[in-house]
Amino acid sequence: MGRGLEQGGGLRAAASSIRKQTFNRATMQRVFFGLAIGGLCFLGVYTLQTLRNDMAIACSDDLRATRSMLDSDVVALQTVAKRWLRPWERFGSDGGGITQDQVSKVFAFLQQGQGIGSLRIQVIHGVLQEPTVVKEWLKTKVYYPPRIQHWMALFRHIEKMHGLPDFLDIIVCTEDQAFLPASFEHIGGAPIFTYASTLGHYDIPIPTMEYYGKLKDVDLEAVKAQKWEERIGAPAIWRGSPTGGLYTRENYQQKQRYQLVNTTKHYPDLVDARMMPCAPGQCHDEAWAAMERELPTGGSQFKYPDYIKHKFLIDIDGNAWSSRFILLLSTGCVIFKIETPYVEYFNEFLVPYKHYIPVASDSSDLPEKIQYAVDHDDEMRAMSENLVSSFNRFIANGRWELYVKTLLTEYSRLLIKPPRIRPNGTRKGATDKAVSEAGVLRWRT
Repeated sequence: MGRGLEQGGGLRAAASSIRKQTFNRATMQRVFFGLAIGGLCFLGVYTLQTLRNDMAIACSDDLRATRSMLDSDVVALQTVAKRWLRPWERFGSDGGGITQDQVSKVFAFLQQGQGIGSLRIQVIHGVLQEPTVVKEWLKTKVYYPPRIQHWMALFRHIEKMHGLPDFLDIIVCTEDQAFLPASFEHIGGAPIFTYASTLGHYDIPIPTMEYYGKLKDVDLEAVKAQKWEERIGAPAIWRGSPTGGLYTRENYQQKQRYQLVNTTKHYPDLVDARMMPCAPGQCHDEAWAAMERELPTGGSQFKYPDYIKHKFLIDIDGNAWSSRFILLLSTGCVIFKIETPYVEYFNEFLVPYKHYIPVASDSSDLPEKIQYAVDHDDEMRAMSENLVSSFNRFIANGRWELYVKTLLTEYSRLLIKPPRIRPNGTRKGATDKAVSEAGVLRWRT
């Protein structure tokens, strides 16, 4: 009995020892398992955090690169604005600034003779004023009233988007041509702002709602979705009416647009250019009759969705600069640009053979250059991408509005501001020179 108890006690002791060993092994397994899981979790968290940090660094680098590009683009726009204003910054009014008397004299000069369509726009205390217009022109110049509306729409648009300078006194031209020859005798006055200038004039080009406002309807996503390889290649296309001066029986064959359309007869596989009917007063009857016999005519004008289906477009001046050019730049097409004397602000950012293909004024080299484009498709694709990039950086995405704001701000800095008139009649914040040259405008308080 005692031995049995001893044996039983031994069994219980052995069993207890086994349980302890089992417990210890289980405990150790749980500990090791826990440590393993903890290590994996730590490694996962560490890896995730490292990945997040790497992504944050990459995003930060991309953001810095984007900001750097945006900053450089803004500086580029400012540089262009200052370049156009440089004659007045360096020489105007003995370097002392542009006075209201100078603005008044230039505005009066434009009204002499038959008159050059223009209006005077002022901003006082940051508030846009009603424009000064020439009343008789409201009846005698058919385009004058609508263009007044277009110019004022521009200033209201910039006021809404970016705000206007505290003070402006500016003359804008409603004609299609530049008028201030690039000579020192004109620097003593005030500048004229206009639709497009030339390298031989000091008129300052400024975008307007009349033409740039149409860009709001451009579907850049549709342009992006239109793959290059799916676009139609040659022929390059153009449609337009006979403009560029009066077409007569004696001169119609010397006109740029006649010479362009005439290439279609000889190179129909490369050029598809057609002449639309003459606008009233643009052609003598016998000149139009001759063009109908000699040239491809008729058809309908292309619309924007038609343009983006093609690879190659042609652009040419009319009575003045090509107002269509700004729209064509957005299409992603390669543009064959007929030689022109006109420049707009964005010309600073367009390089021949990188962003477009220049063509002789008489279109004589157009077929050869289109054939080259057909034979070098990859090069043309790159040119299309270059143009889209520059268009997005310097024209689209609110950039043309930013340029206008920048130009107006830089111009405002050149103006001698008239003193403010206190209620008691004393002047506030004017130097003796500014007081003597302030002109007749009284600022409201």
